[in-house]
Amino acid sequence: MGNVTVVGSQWGDEGKGKIVDLLCMNAQLVARFQGGANAGHTVYHGDKKIVLHQIPSGVLTDQCKCILGNGMVIDPVDLVDELQMLKDNGIEKNEFIFIAKNSHIVTPVHKWIDAKHEEATDQKIGTTCRGIGPAYVDKYDRRGVRALDLLDISLLEKIVNLGDLGDIVNVKDGYGRNFLIPQGKAKRANEANKAEFESKRAEIEKQQDALLKAAQKRAKGLDGFVLEITQKSGIDGKLFGSVTNIDITEALTNAGHEIVKSEIRMPDGPIKLIGEHMITLILHQEVKVEIKLTVTGEE
Repeated sequence: MGNVTVVGSQWGDEGKGKIVDLLCMNAQLVARFQGGANAGHTVYHGDKKIVLHQIPSGVLTDQCKCILGNGMVIDPVDLVDELQMLKDNGIEKNEFIFIAKNSHIVTPVHKWIDAKHEEATDQKIGTTCRGIGPAYVDKYDRRGVRALDLLDISLLEKIVNLGDLGDIVNVKDGYGRNFLIPQGKAKRANEANKAEFESKRAEIEKQQDALLKAAQKRAKGLDGFVLEITQKSGIDGKLFGSVTNIDITEALTNAGHEIVKSEIRMPDGPIKLIGEHMITLILHQEVKVEIKLTVTGEE
């Protein structure tokens, strides 16, 4: 079956839910592209009446994936209730339900604004007080909360200013997806990952303790160490080039110290003058050491 779009005529109660349910018998994917929990799509599962507010009607079809699109405003509390209602009726398809990360979230504040606005006007619109309109206002004003802002991750190590090993924390999607998770510092806090973590907690804690002790040992070896680097310079003390973290990494390695350039902090950027400079090395989340770098020039 090719792509099919079902669009209502703005009157409501046109039977969209039933039509989508019928079409999904031959579909692999159904996406709801807008709206929120104010919808009421009635379908039947055997002799059981099912009323769907946010989840697409295709949820009753075994092979069909259901997407809550980025044009929707999603009420997470109602969505959990809706998933439980499906489960109570023998329909468990959580793994087939996907939420667009850019979809916006309906909050209790939106519902409060919705109700108060209806109370304050003589021109009633018959709102369901589910916060749909105010949520869309925030969406178009680019100030709303999106699904990606609610990403929970489970930390696999201590992260400064974020949490300890095993903590479940909320982070921005980009920080979690592009840094913490690829670096092996965290996993998405779903039930499977949480269960896996708990089964391996003792092993992970042992590994983290070993990393901390190794960093402390490296720091002890660097205590009081003075690194010397020589580069060509002019008579005014300015280097013809500069000393970078690559140069420092090479010099420390040649001196017998295990180091990688990502551990070197140079807040003022590459060094361009001869003289003494303090360099910070971040060997572990809990271990940092400062060493003196002496840059000498040669003509």
